[in-house]
Amino acid sequence: MARRGLSEASKRKAAIQASTRMIARGERPLYRVRTALDGSYAIVGSPWLPVPVVGRRESLAAVRVVIAAELDVPADGFDVAME
Repeated sequence: MARRGLSEASKRKAAIQASTRMIARGERPLYRVRTALDGSYAIVGSPWLPVPVVGRRESLAAVRVVIAAELDVPADGFDVAME
């Protein structure tokens, strides 16, 4: 019998829980930002998070704000890097 995959909502919930647990333990998860061909940005592994279309330098700061709001943690509790 084939096993059904997780729903997108379940994946999102699991990712948020894992990240907040890591931060609570004092670890610093790394979020990678990828540039698409059309010039937009996406957070690798978190496609549900919206990333404002801004310049390259401003995108890292914008991504940090978006992630901190999603996880409800301080913005300095994790790292962000451009791929």
